[in-house]
Amino acid sequence: MSPLRKLVASEPFDERPAALLAQELRFSYFRGLLTTSFSVIGGAVALKGLLIPEAPLTEVFFVGGLFVLVGGLVSFEGQGHIIRNLATRRASSNFWQRLAMVAGPISLGIGAGILIAYFLENFPTSGS
Repeated sequence: MSPLRKLVASEPFDERPAALLAQELRFSYFRGLLTTSFSVIGGAVALKGLLIPEAPLTEVFFVGGLFVLVGGLVSFEGQGHIIRNLATRRASSNFWQRLAMVAGPISLGIGAGILIAYFLENFPTSGS
C-alpha cells in the first residue's frame, strides 16, 4: 500500500469505552463549532441590519460570512462522519479526524476576523 493510501486508510474499529468516549467528545466539539458558526453568522446579519443599515454590503462581508459558513459545514460534516463510522462500525483515519478538527476552527476564526474588520471599517464614529 502506498504511503498516501496508508495515511487516509480507515483503522480498525475500537469498542473500548475510552475510544467511544473520545468519539462522543469529538461529536460535542463539532456541535459547539457548528453552534458558534451559525451564531456568528446570525450576529453579523443582525448587527449589519440594526446598527449600520446604510453601510454597503461589500465583498469583505460576504467573504467573512463564507469562511464562517465553511467552518460550520466542516463541523457538520465531521458530525455526520462520526455517526456514519459508528453506524458502520469502522474508524476513520487519523488524518481525516485531525483535518476536520483543525479546518473548522481555523475557517471560523478567519471568517470572524474578517467580519470584525468589516464592522470596524463601517461602524460610524461619534465624532463625525
